This record gives sequence, C-alpha cells and structure tokens, in this order.
Amino acid sequence: MRKLNLLGCTKVEDEGLKHISAQFKFMEELDLGGTNITTVGLRDLVKSNSKLNSVSIMGCKKLNNSDDQILIRSKINC
Repeated sequence: MRKLNLLGCTKVEDEGLKHISAQFKFMEELDLGGTNITTVGLRDLVKSNSKLNSVSIMGCKKLNNSDDQILIRSKINC
C-alpha cells in the first residue's frame, strides 16, 4: 500500500500509528488529519518509515503548531 487516508479517524493514536507504520513500510502518502496522534507519534512515524514523502496533519488537535517542522526537517511534504 502506498497511500492511506485516515482523515477523521479520531480513534487513531500513537500506538495504532506504530502498528500501521510497521505494516506498511512502503507507504508514500498518509493523511492523518483529525486523528489523535501526538508529537511523539509523529516523530516515531518519521523514524520508522523512510519512504514517506507526504503527510497531512491538518486538524490534529494533540499536535502543536510547530510539529510540522518534524516533517519538514525530514523532507516530507506536509
């Protein structure tokens, strides 16, 4: 799977994101908009999935305004 859209899946949290990332190592695009991931989960995602080139985090209430920098520093479009 190269694309996954989890937009609005409010039950997705850091632990679930770890499992998703482990299962789909070749994922290139991920929409996490409106999920309940945190900064820790976003950092873990970036570390564990080197194929990602686009991640949407719009509407993630548990993320800070500056958390997009985690993706930008890893050269992932957000």
